[in-house]
Amino acid sequence: MLNIFARASVSRVTDPMGKVLVRAGLTPNAMTVIGTAGAVLCALGFFPNDMLLW
Repeated sequence: MLNIFARASVSRVTDPMGKVLVRAGLTPNAMTVIGTAGAVLCALGFFPNDMLLW
């Protein structure tokens, strides 16, 4: 949980990005699928190369 001061500074960065994504038609479910696919692809790329710390 962010306090009121941290929330204001973080919102200055995240709110414009969120508005752009909404205008582009990206749904929360699509964002979840993209993030999950990215995590799986990174795991499949890093694990065989013994780069677990990344």
